[in-house]
Amino acid sequence: MSDEADSANETIQRELENKIAHSRNALEKRELQPSGRCYYCSHPVDELRLFCDSGFAEDFEAFNKRKR
Repeated sequence: MSDEADSANETIQRELENKIAHSRNALEKRELQPSGRCYYCSHPVDELRLFCDSGFAEDFEAFNKRKR
């Protein structure tokens, strides 16, 4: 029984490590870096956010898609 538990634990650990690595990689490849201000309206946001809300983020992305 402990072999199954150990195997499940190892699988979960690998998945977690892969997801963490994927998230770090995605952050490094961001076009925009957090600046403390919303990229759409310039209002202050917390240090990890790019936009005030999801609506602004969607509008910003739609605008950039049209520009390309």
